[in-house]
Amino acid sequence: MARPQKIGLDYFPLDVDMDQDDKVYLIKAEHGYEGFGIVVKLFMEIYKRGYFIEWNDKKAKIFAHKHAIELETLRNVIDLCVDEKLFDKSIYATHSVLTSKGIQERYLEATSRRGKVTVHKQYMLVDVNVYNNDSLVVVNVNKNPNSGGLNDAESAQRKGKEIKKEEIKEEKKEKEPLPDKSDAIPYEEIRDHWNSQPNLQPIKQLTKKRKDKIKTRLNDPQIDKEQYGSRLEEIKAAITKSNSSDFLTGKSTDWAMDFSWFIAKEDNILSILEGKYHNGKKSSTDSQEERETKEALDKAFEQFEV
Repeated sequence: MARPQKIGLDYFPLDVDMDQDDKVYLIKAEHGYEGFGIVVKLFMEIYKRGYFIEWNDKKAKIFAHKHAIELETLRNVIDLCVDEKLFDKSIYATHSVLTSKGIQERYLEATSRRGKVTVHKQYMLVDVNVYNNDSLVVVNVNKNPNSGGLNDAESAQRKGKEIKKEEIKEEKKEKEPLPDKSDAIPYEEIRDHWNSQPNLQPIKQLTKKRKDKIKTRLNDPQIDKEQYGSRLEEIKAAITKSNSSDFLTGKSTDWAMDFSWFIAKEDNILSILEGKYHNGKKSSTDSQEERETKEALDKAFEQFEV
């Protein structure tokens, strides 16, 4: 019986100063060490399977549960990775696949001595012709469940246009966005209320990511219906309270809240309404403890990287 063909890698290179790369540093700045850990875990999943992984809601839920990560946090990190080109945007948009040119180059270099290495034409971002590897086999991706498998190039050629039409039809169905009832979501009302607060950093653009976050925050459970009446009014009340907070507006520290931080998590709005950031709540002792905690985390992370 023939030995199964090995596809993935047993290990992969990880630069010791990886977290200083601007792309990775931005993820770490926005999502902390959890975001950095998610990136490394994604690389592990990719190299374990080869040079790419297919990514959809089902895979995301499994990944999040397996690694005890909030699903929303995972999705935000994935979006940021794609925006910052850690993963190729066009391949992700077209095929729902996470990969990159760098990942593919490292994979092909690591597998250069194998007897057979199969790569998929539609996913490739590198020119395979520059690799002097006679064992390299390039095939078309065939997602037809009735065929002989993902690497069955002959089956794909026989079915020709029929397969292509089915794949295009299925892709169109999967990628077709749900209707965006923008007129029912008060994006502009929230933006205008935020920009009316003199101490807050103005919102210059409501990006798609920010709009998605606004939708999520509006769908969060209401905190106090009797006091605020609606979830929208709760959010507007939190914005108003933020404007009078020396901590959130940067008057008492060198950090100031922006709109992206405000809508990033349900707990941020809850903490503001509960008065966590009211003037006088943040004592010098608290600030010292926060600094000591961050220093300890930085030292621990440096040891982990080494």
